Amino acid sequence: MLFVCAGAVGAQTNDAPEVARAKAEVRNLRALVEAGVAPRAQLEKAEEAMADAQDAAILRRTLYGQDLTEGQTDEMMAAASRRFDRRRKALDEAKRLVEAGVAAQLSLGGFLEELDRARKEADLAESRGSLVRELTEMAQAEEALANKLAEEPAEAPRIADRYDGDGIFTTGTLARVEMAF
Repeated sequence: MLFVCAGAVGAQTNDAPEVARAKAEVRNLRALVEAGVAPRAQLEKAEEAMADAQDAAILRRTLYGQDLTEGQTDEMMAAASRRFDRRRKALDEAKRLVEAGVAAQLSLGGFLEELDRARKEADLAESRGSLVRELTEMAQAEEALANKLAEEPAEAPRIADRYDGDGIFTTGTLARVEMAF
């Protein structure tokens, strides 16, 4: 009994539940397609759903998570881009159905909403990625400055100018400060 429980725990993966479900669905459909019971198109659709679930898990971990490293930003932006491309492809397919007269024009509403949501998600991923890069650059600049000051402490007074003033800051004072720089 103990070995069975230990084997079950060892067989678990770190996949998100929706990813695990999608993978199981693909495995089952692959077996059915190989047996000739299910159409290949159904397997392709399940594989697309699995890829989307994996990208959603990546975004949940990176875009909507707390900590994000610079290395994860590329993965996050690629996942958001792939999701956007999938939504655009689905909308294009739905438009073809409408043009062929198979589906109503109103059926495009859901596809348009999904595309808009994916676009916003991609924009947010790009924005967060840019922020992470900027923060990384700032941290590197601060570290370089700290190292420089540790090597040359006499350099510290030359980094910034101090202006004490008389407690009142007027436009005349501003003009004098501007002229000094």
